[in-house]
Amino acid sequence: YQRRVRGWNLEASQTWNITNAYDIPAVTGHTLNLFNDTLYSFGGYTSAERLSSLRYLPNLSRLTTEEELTWYQQETSITGRAGHISFVLEDQLYLHGGYDSRRIVLGDLYRIDLKTFQSHPLPYAKVQPNVERRWHVGWNLGHVMFVHGGWNDSGPQENLLKFDLNSKKWEILKNQGSPPSARRWHYALPMEENKVLMYGGYDGKPLDGTYMYYADSEKWVHFKTKGKDPSPRCRHILHPIDRKRVLLVGGFEKDRDRIPSKDFHVLHLDDMS
Repeated sequence: YQRRVRGWNLEASQTWNITNAYDIPAVTGHTLNLFNDTLYSFGGYTSAERLSSLRYLPNLSRLTTEEELTWYQQETSITGRAGHISFVLEDQLYLHGGYDSRRIVLGDLYRIDLKTFQSHPLPYAKVQPNVERRWHVGWNLGHVMFVHGGWNDSGPQENLLKFDLNSKKWEILKNQGSPPSARRWHYALPMEENKVLMYGGYDGKPLDGTYMYYADSEKWVHFKTKGKDPSPRCRHILHPIDRKRVLLVGGFEKDRDRIPSKDFHVLHLDDMS
């Protein structure tokens, strides 16, 4: 559990710590979303409870060197949770799943208006089995939310679901092509042309594997990458550097010792087979 916010200049390969004027809670299992020059963090758990607060850090573009930033906090009526997913669409922050302080796996969907900070549950018109998930990954392509993997009381999940925000209906998609196995704590990065890049995860041990999901054809491809592959890991992140390169940062290579990896890897998208 840490409160630090670090900045990293990719071009200069420099990092710096950010001093927090607001003493944000030390959490893990929260989500982060960047929208309109503001970083939003929802939920997560401390050593005592799952949180229902939305924290936000504005004016990120002003960061150049070590300087003081101000975190703000907004309480919500949403059930406190961790291990959920989130994304931003049209000034609305959407949240799905996770698990609460009683360790009950959740399958609900909420949206928070980022202008008024009012939260609203989204009812389902059609529900599929196993929409309750924690430690899954999710993304949106327009008004359609996709959910992959995770875990619930039925065990590890490997299927891919989508939810139409307009019709409020869930649908189970076929795992066509070479899909990833059941896993949690992996990372999915939406790309251009309705593609999603996925790496790693956990199924009792950290996993490797570079996958791309093509939403237009609803097909998975398991790529064989060149160079030195990252070691199997979970709880890492993927971040785009530019249109042709993706950065892999951190994660846990050995789940038992809880020592995070300090290495960085760059995937060149134009050199995959």
